[in-house]
Amino acid sequence: MNDEVEMSALLGVHPAQFLAVVDIPEFTWDAECVVLYADVRSLWLGNSSASEESFAKYVSLLPAYEQLALKKYHFRSDAVQHLVSLLLQHAVISQLQGIAWKDSRITRSTSGRPSYQSARFDYNVSHHGGLVAIGVRTVNSKRIGVDIVDIDEATKNWRSGWENDFHDVFTENEYKTILSERDSYKIKRRLFTFWALKEAYTKAIGVGLLSDLKSVEFTNVGDIDVSGLDHYSKTLCKVNGEPIDWRFELFALEKTVIMAVATSNDDLLENKTSVKLINLQDIIKAVHSVT
Repeated sequence: MNDEVEMSALLGVHPAQFLAVVDIPEFTWDAECVVLYADVRSLWLGNSSASEESFAKYVSLLPAYEQLALKKYHFRSDAVQHLVSLLLQHAVISQLQGIAWKDSRITRSTSGRPSYQSARFDYNVSHHGGLVAIGVRTVNSKRIGVDIVDIDEATKNWRSGWENDFHDVFTENEYKTILSERDSYKIKRRLFTFWALKEAYTKAIGVGLLSDLKSVEFTNVGDIDVSGLDHYSKTLCKVNGEPIDWRFELFALEKTVIMAVATSNDDLLENKTSVKLINLQDIIKAVHSVT
């Protein structure tokens, strides 16, 4: 028995059943830019039969080749986050493109950026520390980039002297701003705020962190926190010394989690991205309601 047949037999559901456009009322498209994110930590914490059953249900919604790709992950947390990222992508493609779930096909650029061919919209994905997000520019196919960082997760194994490890990432001015704080944790939080902004922008334009990150310089970067300023949108950016007309937003999703969203101001009328925490069960219910 080959792996594909074995996986299908194990899960008992074949993606070819999903013949209709998936309508998920909880996925609201009431803004030009929308970020939907899910907390998936319950799917890998512990080994309960309930979490195993939920994991199997979610996997069964994917086409066979994507199911098999999940086997390459050695850690359950990585597999879960990738799985949910794929589910969010297929849900967005089916809804916004108006196609059946089974016809949703994710393609990737040479740099690995996912998309749907000939889409009327643009999207980008990110996950870290158990939160998985998809950012969508719903009209005009203008580019969007999103990045999530859990500061505690990112720094849990850092060694002494870590503050000197980023000279190939940040400009001299950025470094001065980051290190101007005296509190070690605040320095880490500010460092990853700059990091998330850089990653969101480079992901939006499709080059990721392969580019010269020091050519992208941010100023007027705010400090965000769930207990205070939880959204900030006044950040400015220069690329190779020239200002660019983009909107950069920062969101505090949890005490230790920040998210950056980058999109071009071209044809942008609204001044804030809509952010919504979603329940993955809504995807399960919607897909199975059309089978």
